[in-house]
Amino acid sequence: MKIEFNGPITEKNQLDRMKRVDKTTNRAFLIGFIFVWVISLAIGLPLKIFRNLLPELVFFTVIFVGLALIRTPKEVLLRFRLSPHIIITEEDLSLELLNRGKQLWRTRKLSRVKKILDCGEVYYIIFKFGDITNSWICQKSNIVNGNIEDFEKLFAEKIVRVNVSNNAIESSNRRKNKCFKEVEMLESLKLQIEEIIEM
Repeated sequence: MKIEFNGPITEKNQLDRMKRVDKTTNRAFLIGFIFVWVISLAIGLPLKIFRNLLPELVFFTVIFVGLALIRTPKEVLLRFRLSPHIIITEEDLSLELLNRGKQLWRTRKLSRVKKILDCGEVYYIIFKFGDITNSWICQKSNIVNGNIEDFEKLFAEKIVRVNVSNNAIESSNRRKNKCFKEVEMLESLKLQIEEIIEM
């Protein structure tokens, strides 16, 4: 059996991939930053090292957190188009790379695949000790050899379906509920203030 994906990734899917990569990178950056802060405080407070450096530390913290939250503009993300060429057999996966005009193939064993994220229009192949990359993306409309059923049969235990539309609806509902709670809290606060004024 041979399954082959070849062709450019659509703009929508390329932006979606970048959002997922940004989210993972930001999460790792912030966790690392918090860890460093906690260790610094645990060591520095008892030794009274931060007494004179606190304003500078707060300033640099705001700068680093701001940098982690900055989004890359859409024009920069779409400056080059992803166009992976992936061949999958029953034993391994191969990815075509171009290096200085030469065609190279990167091959990985099927056993190294940790999971396959099925995000509707694309599959993200994620290997052990890795995450979403620019290279291992299989857009379903770009299948040129084999079929989707064979792909899903080959990776049956490793496919994780991400329901994109339901996630968007759930996110929207969470935002609405949060707004309703904030409005209720403000109304309750308003009533408390009115009661205090009447006294």
